[in-house]
Amino acid sequence: MIKKLFLLSPILILCAAMHVNSNSAPSSTTGAPGEVDCTTSGCHQSYIVNSGNGNVSIHFENGINSYTPGKTYTITVEVNQASLLRFGFQMVALKDKDNSNAGTFTPSDGSRNQVTPGYGILSDRKYITYTFKSTSATSVGKDVWTFDWTAPQTDEGTITFYAAGIAANNDGNDLGDYCYTSSLKINSIAQQVKDSDFSLLAFPNPTKDKINVNYSIAETSTIKIDLLDLHGKMVEELYAAIQNKGVYQLPLNFTRPYEGGVYFIRFNLNGKRSYKKIIITD
Repeated sequence: MIKKLFLLSPILILCAAMHVNSNSAPSSTTGAPGEVDCTTSGCHQSYIVNSGNGNVSIHFENGINSYTPGKTYTITVEVNQASLLRFGFQMVALKDKDNSNAGTFTPSDGSRNQVTPGYGILSDRKYITYTFKSTSATSVGKDVWTFDWTAPQTDEGTITFYAAGIAANNDGNDLGDYCYTSSLKINSIAQQVKDSDFSLLAFPNPTKDKINVNYSIAETSTIKIDLLDLHGKMVEELYAAIQNKGVYQLPLNFTRPYEGGVYFIRFNLNGKRSYKKIIITD
């Protein structure tokens, strides 16, 4: 056994140590760009990644898909596999433009999750992962971790969260366990507005309690128009209908007064979203 250890890479040695005490996942094993995952690092290699009947899922701040620089959001990672009682996870957030670290993770409960540095050439990356206490399932077949992530102080464009989860059979070694990976992309709210590709006129702008929305559609379409706050969270559904081809002018009244500031009109055409910035005055 000792002789074999000398032949292993540094990451594999970390994996061998991990299953003894399960204090955290070895760094840089989320399957993100430039990384291995837990099945190819020499740890849980009984099955190929994502081959079981479980999964790992990422839930970002009540389902919103954008971030505001410097704002802190709540993230939940969930690992599922029927009947199992021991689980683990690791996550990293990277800028799409160069795969460098993005933002800062903060454990909301230090007894259940912790932040660790990357390994080797990926030492600039920061990971959030489980603790030994949190490997016991929160309920049969499932474990859940909740923590905070603070977005970068400047607009960094698209950011991707990469997560790896382990569903273990709790037999004291790394054999017979399943590894799952998942990712979630979010854009800055400014990037979403920049990427809008539809022609829409919203006036008056600034406004106080109503907005007129003018647009045209080339075929029968499902239309949905929402009002979003500065952070990309929906505050009101303004309109929803199926419309025929044509040019439309919709006067839309807000159902209540809103605090003055920057808001966005989100125009959803057959599931494709675009945005228009507006100013609401007190």
